[in-house]
Amino acid sequence: MRGADVTRRARARTSTWLHGGLHPDRTGYHPAAAPLAPPRLPDDLTPGERRLVIGLLDGRLLRTEVYGDDGGDRAALPYLITEHRYGVTRGPDGVPRVHPLETVTTHVERAGADPDPRVVHDLVLAVDEHGTVVSSARIGYPRLIPKQPGQETLHVLLTENRPAEDGQGPLAETLRFELTGLRPPPGRRFTVAELREAAASAAFVPFEGTARPDRARLRLIGHRRIRYWNDDFTGPLPLGHAGSAALVHGVWDLALTPGLLTGVFGGRVDVADLDAAGYLHDDAGCWIPSDADAPGRPGRDAPLASGTRVDHDPLGRVVRTEHPDGTVSEVDHHAWRREHWDACDTVLASRWYADRGAPDPLTDEPANPEVRAAWLAAHHADTPSTTHLDPLGRAVIEVVDADGLDQFATHLRLDANGHVRDVVDARGVTALTRDVDLLGRELRVVTPDTGERLTFPDAAGRPAQTWYGGTMVRRVFDADGRRRATWVHRGATAVLAEFFVHADGDHRDRPLFVFDGAGMVRLGPHGFTRRLTADHRAPPDWSVLDGLPAAEVERAAEELLDPHAYALETIQDGRALRIRCPDGTLIDRRRDESGRLLSVTRTPPEHDLPVPVLTGITRDPAGRPVLIAYGDGTVVRRAYDPLGALVADGSARYGYDALGRLLRAESPAGILCRSYDPVGNPLSTVHTGPLGGAPRIVRFHHAEDPETGDPLSNRVVAHSSPADPEGVFSALFEYDDRGNMTELPHLPGAVVSWDHDGYPERIDFADGRVAHYAHDPDGTRVRATVEHPDGTLDERVHIGDWTLRRTTRDGVLVAESRRLDLVDGDDHFGVVELTDGAVAPEGRVADPETGLEYRGCRLLAPWLGRSLSPGYAHTGPVAPAWPPGR
Repeated sequence: MRGADVTRRARARTSTWLHGGLHPDRTGYHPAAAPLAPPRLPDDLTPGERRLVIGLLDGRLLRTEVYGDDGGDRAALPYLITEHRYGVTRGPDGVPRVHPLETVTTHVERAGADPDPRVVHDLVLAVDEHGTVVSSARIGYPRLIPKQPGQETLHVLLTENRPAEDGQGPLAETLRFELTGLRPPPGRRFTVAELREAAASAAFVPFEGTARPDRARLRLIGHRRIRYWNDDFTGPLPLGHAGSAALVHGVWDLALTPGLLTGVFGGRVDVADLDAAGYLHDDAGCWIPSDADAPGRPGRDAPLASGTRVDHDPLGRVVRTEHPDGTVSEVDHHAWRREHWDACDTVLASRWYADRGAPDPLTDEPANPEVRAAWLAAHHADTPSTTHLDPLGRAVIEVVDADGLDQFATHLRLDANGHVRDVVDARGVTALTRDVDLLGRELRVVTPDTGERLTFPDAAGRPAQTWYGGTMVRRVFDADGRRRATWVHRGATAVLAEFFVHADGDHRDRPLFVFDGAGMVRLGPHGFTRRLTADHRAPPDWSVLDGLPAAEVERAAEELLDPHAYALETIQDGRALRIRCPDGTLIDRRRDESGRLLSVTRTPPEHDLPVPVLTGITRDPAGRPVLIAYGDGTVVRRAYDPLGALVADGSARYGYDALGRLLRAESPAGILCRSYDPVGNPLSTVHTGPLGGAPRIVRFHHAEDPETGDPLSNRVVAHSSPADPEGVFSALFEYDDRGNMTELPHLPGAVVSWDHDGYPERIDFADGRVAHYAHDPDGTRVRATVEHPDGTLDERVHIGDWTLRRTTRDGVLVAESRRLDLVDGDDHFGVVELTDGAVAPEGRVADPETGLEYRGCRLLAPWLGRSLSPGYAHTGPVAPAWPPGR
């Protein structure tokens, strides 16, 4: 069991040895790391010169050992040992110069009697006459006794620096290589001479080439060029020249080699595409200039909640985080692994657990929701996840613990740059295969669930062209990097699916008009106006707008738009305070000083007095709502586990396993129990009605090899029906070539069609009904219409959180109602019917035509616990990213 044994920032103690101008005395070294050889001196030194040169080494750092003075039994054991060796060369004037030669970093991590250190070795292979490093290497040595795959591999990375002006000027180029085909010398480290000889004899392999492990190969993995201004500052000098001022004009990073472009995209990308994407290209490949907003630049750290306390070890690594609600998470660092203890793993020693009475997990389940949350969490204590590291300290295996009964491992294959190339899940399925460029940007991804997707990024890392399932999507950006257009190509047909018109001046960072799959949006300073397309059946083609001035686009689009406009106005102070809905209803939101929602009122258009909708929200120290009071007197109490998963919501109760997967849900509608395979795919659900009786059991079948039974993917291909005998799965699913569900067993005969972005576009039902859906560029649904054979049309229009529902028959209005989703960020507080003021705290409203729930930008099948289309989780089960919990 893990406790709070690190309660403050650990005090570091560093033992340092410096060269004293004499031969060093190593008697005080910690024995965990073998010391380096003495400095390398020129062979032709006279005794007097030798004394002079050794004197030049006076004060040079030889070794550091980092300890933690925490008073524990391992305080005398070091975390890290770093040793340095130097070389001395003669300069062109005969004066000796000192330069780094070797650095050995030994990650001991306070290991005791049986240390198993991870050793990283940096060597300088060549220096110029001024002592500047021009060639260096980094070696990650295999584990002495490998215990996990990936720890037995020798990693050798080389860096070559090429100065300008024939070696006399500043840096002009940096090339990085992976050196393969070597074997580590038994019982010792590589010498500089051995590595220099191996690099010189290795055959060159381009980035897209394959480096064989049995032969020495030098594979390019990075290339940077630096160009300098000419003397009159009219442009850059040729590569390799620095001029008299040596002022940098620009930095170029190689992103795509010719072989990589051809191997991934074939003939799909031509010179015009490269120019439009902002690349600078030559025979060596495509380069990204320094003025492009390349990916990988550091962003702002997410702010910590007020009251969060973070403790670090002597190496500056986070080891313990105490959150405002009293939960604690910890990280244990070892030489070859990291253990991650989340708030459930450490729950028994946390203040959060003590505040709830520290219930014994061996006793009966408590009735109090907060105490029950602690009781449930206690069952998941001491189940940390483990990350196993390769010789360079990169994660190659992720192991999760399912309540101490089973451990599931996900294997990652990395390239020399540390980018993930393959993912093998806990079932042995290669769930993901990626091709990336030299900067790690994804070019091709193949999964057994979704097939192949190709993405050609522009110089700023944005997807310029995408090929997926027979469709090519081309995105156009203007000179300021703003979205301009989205073209969808299917065969010889091209459709302008999205078009953006931007303003100039102070509002140039936001579009003025957006034309999308639902119609047109005109954005103003305090809201927007939405007009729908005149034809709800066919996705619009905005090609007539391309190339028109901003003043003419709205008039040119008139024929494609419905005349009615839906206006939504907002008054904000960082977050929305007052909203005027399209029907005139005023929604007022009161917030506290931190911006969190306190209450909501609505003022109908025909009244002057506001009507309370939400009268109060009480939150826990983590900011989660635990008590919600509604205007009609309804009070809903919620409780959460230490990870924020919802365990009680009014009359509903939930239980999870240690991996956050829903195991049991209880509500007035009955009891639902689920089981899963190692990667979270559903295996079975058992539903018992509120009055008891025989449970309804549904078993799920996933794609597998018909001969061997080995899993092929994570797709659910069928599930059992109540009348099916054991092993029979009569309810079948069908998919398109992009992994979207096209036929569902609960909608027999219905066919689902999907658009280019993976959003549902149309459903043809067996009874003759046809449903059409339209979305904005972010995937948010704007319109849903259902056509009935008798001429009835059901329509739902979503404008922000406001929804209009109406039914017409032969053009005559039959019924109409309006509702408002009570949403604030990730918190969902239900739905209020604006027609009669009724509030539904449960909130989630399924589409009446399908029984599916629309969440975010996806359709969710609640009984499957997953969406109908593969998203960021590649059709994975519902995760905490979908509120209100797991």
